Amino acid sequence: DDRLEALRAIPFAAVLRIAQGGHDAEEAVELLGRIADVDVLGITLSEEQLKVARQRAKDAGVSDHVKFELVDYRQLDGRFDRIVSVGMFEHVGAAHYDEFFAKCRELLTEDGVMLLHTIGKLGSASAAPDPFTDKYIFPGYHLPSLSQIVAASEKARLIASRLPFPPGGSPSDPESHSCPSVERQAVANG
Repeated sequence: DDRLEALRAIPFAAVLRIAQGGHDAEEAVELLGRIADVDVLGITLSEEQLKVARQRAKDAGVSDHVKFELVDYRQLDGRFDRIVSVGMFEHVGAAHYDEFFAKCRELLTEDGVMLLHTIGKLGSASAAPDPFTDKYIFPGYHLPSLSQIVAASEKARLIASRLPFPPGGSPSDPESHSCPSVERQAVANG
């Protein structure tokens, strides 16, 4: 998995998983299983997701290394070698991108790496969400443009270094984007 490879560039011991969901708990357990002696903290704002995640970690026998807490990332203290955010950035909102990246930078160790995986778009950002999608599928979302992500992350000294596109795709050829979402990864490195 490319996401794991991006995180394994240098040895590390502590991982923060922002916006822990039910299926995300399995990702944290899988990450721990692949990389020995790693402590994982998953955070969420959902009490139900918290219960599910804790139970899955217990069932997998890794609850001594994989912890889950009910806390907003903005209230978190500590330092982490890796930060992983999958499927949460769409809910941050453009007005809070600078705050998000600044907090992530504060939480990263000096040689820390952040993986940001989000649904996004090339070109300019939409002025407003699609009303149907906002109401029935993805309430309160904002699909960030690549330029918004890069501009906000640069202010916090987070450097975007891996921007994979679908097989055969490229950032300069929008016609080649055959999948509905394009993966974005922002990697921090000092």
